[in-house]
Amino acid sequence: MKTLQMVFTAGSTTGTISLREPKDGLTLAAVQAVAQKIAADGVFADVNGKYSEFVKAQMIERTVTELA
Repeated sequence: MKTLQMVFTAGSTTGTISLREPKDGLTLAAVQAVAQKIAADGVFADVNGKYSEFVKAQMIERTVTELA
């Protein structure tokens, strides 16, 4: 399973958005463009000011194995 996580800040507080199964070949520039749109549209609740600064994006990959 692969997850794209975008991290935003508002002062000293951080907020994240995680998306499962992002498409292959995503670039940082593409993610930054989306993150800027999300921050500008104010989709986060107003906690200590708007989450207006995009900090980073990370791709998290892990394998989940069910125990039988």
